[in-house]
Amino acid sequence: MKNIAIINPSELSRAPYVKYFTDILDAEDKFVYDYILWYRNETEEFPFGYRATLSLKSPLTKIIEFYKYSRYAERIVRNGNYDKLIIHLVMPAVFMSDFLVKHYSKRYILDIRDYHPLLNFGLFRRKFKAALYHASEVIISSPGFKNWLPDDIEYTISHNIGDYVLSQPLTPVTTKDKLPINIVTVGQIRDYEQNRELIACLGNNPDYVMNYFGYSSVESRLRTYVKKNGISNVFFNGRYAKEQELSLYQGASLVNYYSPNIAISTTNLPNRLYYSLLAGIPIICTRGGLMAEYAERYNIGPSVTKGDDFSTVLKNYCHDFNPDIYTKGRDSLLEQIRNDNVEFKKVVVDFLHTKK
Repeated sequence: MKNIAIINPSELSRAPYVKYFTDILDAEDKFVYDYILWYRNETEEFPFGYRATLSLKSPLTKIIEFYKYSRYAERIVRNGNYDKLIIHLVMPAVFMSDFLVKHYSKRYILDIRDYHPLLNFGLFRRKFKAALYHASEVIISSPGFKNWLPDDIEYTISHNIGDYVLSQPLTPVTTKDKLPINIVTVGQIRDYEQNRELIACLGNNPDYVMNYFGYSSVESRLRTYVKKNGISNVFFNGRYAKEQELSLYQGASLVNYYSPNIAISTTNLPNRLYYSLLAGIPIICTRGGLMAEYAERYNIGPSVTKGDDFSTVLKNYCHDFNPDIYTKGRDSLLEQIRNDNVEFKKVVVDFLHTKK
């Protein structure tokens, strides 16, 4: 029986990708595992959970607390005598780098789900690289991450979508020229300036309605902007249960993923991509990023950039939208996603069964 530690710097409720690994572990009776978590806003019933002692409102205190969480995780791993580790996200890899290289070289998986701006600094990037080179496997959630990762490492893609969701029936694709054009934003609302720009262009335009589902500090700022400017066709619907997520796309004309031209956005594949495909809804992408490449290659949505006349671009796209062309591209991309996830499972199983 192999003993595995799963190191994730948040609650499981905020980290659905952890289940992609535990489903593999649970499929056999050869593994036991512990979670080493960081409780941010809630407590889950697991033995090992770190709690921050400093406010997380400033970048400096966040870095300090990530360091302290990493020391906490190291201490649990030392005492637990684990055979192998699964480490999620960039920051634990950075701060645990020396420990991993010394004690667990080629006995851990690194699972990278996002870019972190701390990697712009030399010391943190060197630590991260060391952790990458000593990992047995490096999992990434987007092929775009290869733009900022070393090019002499083999990466395996694990998309941010589970098998259960991928197995849901596909919604038939219909025409999108019905007015008003309903643009939905589902999930954590980021990027105030891009959303403000979109709202400023489409606000009070009778041909459009915009619906936001989810919450963040950006959402409250956008609410203020909408109220201050007397905009009546933008609606904020607040939090939602995870099991409702796919249904929120029903009735939409377009999905909003207009985002800034920075690495965290341009190299990412967001959850909205997968749900938009299942719901048969084209997704608005930012020109110049990976999503825009996908939109062009698979014909799954329009690309826009700062300064565009969004109303004209989006209305023309919806008027010219061809359900058959979209469906062909959607099916092709979903097949690639499923194939990637099959390969991911094979890599994790092989890692778990190797003796080292």
